[in-house]
Amino acid sequence: MSPPGAHEAIRRMEAETALSRDTLVKLTDEMTALKSAVTDRAVAHTGSIAPSEQARLAETIDRLKATIQDPDKKLTAIEERLTRMEGQIMAGLNNLAAPKAAATASATEQESAPAAKAVKAEPVDGWVLREVYNGSALVESRNRGLYEVMPGNMIPGVGRVEAIERRGARWVVVTDKGFIGAYR
Repeated sequence: MSPPGAHEAIRRMEAETALSRDTLVKLTDEMTALKSAVTDRAVAHTGSIAPSEQARLAETIDRLKATIQDPDKKLTAIEERLTRMEGQIMAGLNNLAAPKAAATASATEQESAPAAKAVKAEPVDGWVLREVYNGSALVESRNRGLYEVMPGNMIPGVGRVEAIERRGARWVVVTDKGFIGAYR
């Protein structure tokens, strides 16, 4: 379960992102047209452009550059907010899943041990184990998001954490889709 309003907030951010991308495309097209017009005018005049005309064109180009940079900053801020929200949602889900996982862990391990070992033999692409401590692990996602997990927790895109175990000299986090090791 996700916290109330999380889906709506994500939908709003996706809408803002789409609007910002559309604005960026329009501004890029306008800037391309303006560059083309300036080039055409310079070729047509082959002489010199009046200083007032040069100043006006330079000012217009500077305004367009500043306007194009704003959507990039907004997109970055939206991505950061989405990452934070995803972390909060996953923390809430992990807190809800922890009591259930503790109660069913031993039964699930006994039932699924042979089948699970075959699936868990492959590393999960793009994820890396950063630290293991006190029965918990710190894993890093493809986009540099950090997640503190325990057996029974859910990891976005990877599934449920089955175990945190030592394999030889290395620690691994065993999940539904494979294992997360110390190297990518």
